[in-house]
Amino acid sequence: ASPDRTVLEEIVLPYFGCQAAFQRILFVGCSAYTQGYETLFRHKEYWTIDYQSMKRKYGATRHIVGSITDLQQHFPSAYFHAIIMNGVIGFGLDAVADIERALDACFEALDHGGMLVLGWNDRARRMPVDLDALHSLRRFATHPFEPLQTAHFRTTGRQRHTFSFYRKA
Repeated sequence: ASPDRTVLEEIVLPYFGCQAAFQRILFVGCSAYTQGYETLFRHKEYWTIDYQSMKRKYGATRHIVGSITDLQQHFPSAYFHAIIMNGVIGFGLDAVADIERALDACFEALDHGGMLVLGWNDRARRMPVDLDALHSLRRFATHPFEPLQTAHFRTTGRQRHTFSFYRKA
């Protein structure tokens, strides 16, 4: 497994899977490697969303075929306790306006105190915008993720994959 996937699968996802405060969780973007993630959330309400219908087979039992930018069409405000969006920005979510809409949708869908996890590659060719320049992200507060003891954790490897943690204040 790649260093970023190891951090995701051995630290980030298990944390949300075992914390009582996070009962309703959304994972954004599906691929072959995500198909087993639902088992980490057996006693939770775990959802996946992907805009490509062919990715449904990698999603959870509770899966939405649709865009993260249209989250309000599927869920009420303040529904989720955590949203994990790993490897989506720069891999399908590329236009700055769409990234802004996606983050705004996440903000509306998160409950007060809810967590947003962004996994992104810190490489110019994969990151279409500086996260600090996004207006929608300013609505969130950076939040040190307890198991990693930081709000931004860059994994080893040439992709410079970074996990950023935010809380809806």
